Amino acid sequence: RDLHSFPTRRSSDLSFGVAYYKESDDSYVAVALVDKTLTEVTLSNKATKIDNNAFSGCSGMTSITIPSSVTVIGENAFFGCTGLTNITIPNSVTSIGSSAFEKCDNLKSAFIPSNVSTINSYAFTGNVIIDCESISKPTNWSYDWYRGSAIYWNVNFSNIIKQSGIEYLLYPDS
Repeated sequence: RDLHSFPTRRSSDLSFGVAYYKESDDSYVAVALVDKTLTEVTLSNKATKIDNNAFSGCSGMTSITIPSSVTVIGENAFFGCTGLTNITIPNSVTSIGSSAFEKCDNLKSAFIPSNVSTINSYAFTGNVIIDCESISKPTNWSYDWYRGSAIYWNVNFSNIIKQSGIEYLLYPDS
């Protein structure tokens, strides 16, 4: 595999500080954060996969923008990324690997679109509020895909109000 990286300048095709390898179909797989001092990372719109362990242990990374070209988030992809506070998974993602966001101790919220058909064991752990676009757990999601998280199925979070430090979810009269 030929690795591609742009550690000294920003490229219009690939994001600064991330190593990729090129697949036979000319798509790219994000494999590692080259510049560990980066706090905000935007992946290339040519990336179709985030490889296993790609950003594992990148504790200084506070945010990552995953483009709509990505379909797979690999095992341990963000394991131990303690700087991440929230994650929005694009509609293009269909699979999230085991422990993808495990030990992301400061991750407070995550959005999972209904297109995600597979989530493996311990993809999310900790005190995370997970907003799932689906109305219930899809069949191919592991029974232990989360641990210690609050799960909300098909909830409109714009209906949440906060009073005296307590959050309330408003349900419409029916």
